[in-house]
Amino acid sequence: MDNSNRYLVETADISFAPSVSSAILLRSMTPIKAAKTLLAVGGLPYDTSGPLVASLRGAYPSGTLPNLPGSRDEVIDAEKVLAPQDGQADMQVGDKGTKNAFEQAIREKHSIVHLAVHALADTANPDHAAIFLLGDKSSGTDGTLDSAEVLTLKVRANMVVLSACETAVGRLEGQEGISTLSHAFLLAGAHTVVSTLWTIDDTFSAFLMSQFYADIAHGQTTSAALRNAKLELLKTFGPQAVPYRWAAYTLEGADNYAIPFE
Repeated sequence: MDNSNRYLVETADISFAPSVSSAILLRSMTPIKAAKTLLAVGGLPYDTSGPLVASLRGAYPSGTLPNLPGSRDEVIDAEKVLAPQDGQADMQVGDKGTKNAFEQAIREKHSIVHLAVHALADTANPDHAAIFLLGDKSSGTDGTLDSAEVLTLKVRANMVVLSACETAVGRLEGQEGISTLSHAFLLAGAHTVVSTLWTIDDTFSAFLMSQFYADIAHGQTTSAALRNAKLELLKTFGPQAVPYRWAAYTLEGADNYAIPFE
């Protein structure tokens, strides 16, 4: 809240960067023009995929992850909102959402990459922070994509949206800022990353993301679009829209341009 008892988001665009030098560098980069509008992963059948294979690495909990009921609708809505841009979309929904498929697809240029999946933060060992996709027996890969592996990807996207829990949480690493999954995607080549600070609610997340992409499609800058989505959520849900429901979403990196669509 500011001195007028209003949320800061009501009067300002807010964005973050790992450091001042990285902010200057990311803002000066030329936006990527990509034939493919969207690469989206969501609606994964975690409940039928068996125990978390990554637990065999010794760094992750064992057991089966619960499904994310709203994640399928979230990525499908994103495709519908961005469809008028006449671009192609790589939709890795349901059983198609394997780690191997994602690593292959992200080699191509995309305007936006959206991941509506489970994630795990690790403040003690930032390299263990990970997003969880599906394993692929044919390629011999598990479904865990940790920060160290993200750094090996060549991400060619204007924006990566990590619509998962605590993807902006990590450990302070001095001048390098906070070591997080979002930071890893920036280092891998993304110009902008939208991530979260805590556990997010499916219903409010789906609403916020739908509004966010509508503004992106209409030429808003990334930071303005995220701010407007939060304001629309406040307007629509009123007293129910406490900060816990929307303030988790943060934007890092380039915040000063509208994403171009071919």
